[in-house]
Amino acid sequence: MSRIAPEELAKTIADEKYLHEGSVTFCIIELVCGFVVTGQTVCTVSESFDKDKGCQLAYKDAFSKLLLMERYYQRKIQYERRGNER
Repeated sequence: MSRIAPEELAKTIADEKYLHEGSVTFCIIELVCGFVVTGQTVCTVSESFDKDKGCQLAYKDAFSKLLLMERYYQRKIQYERRGNER
């Protein structure tokens, strides 16, 4: 199985949006194919809430989900090419 380069995966991102609700930050990543992946982070001490840090952490959460899905997809393709043998 080939290594997934994060910079290559990042090229599949068409748009990213952020929403803030109290001390919660949501990141919405839309891929060029139209698929949407979300991430979130929560600041446990609302007095120390940092909007930029919240965006960074929510993006990291969403991107890690995207990376996991890509790994699954590559493993699925590998499995199918082997003739469905474990």
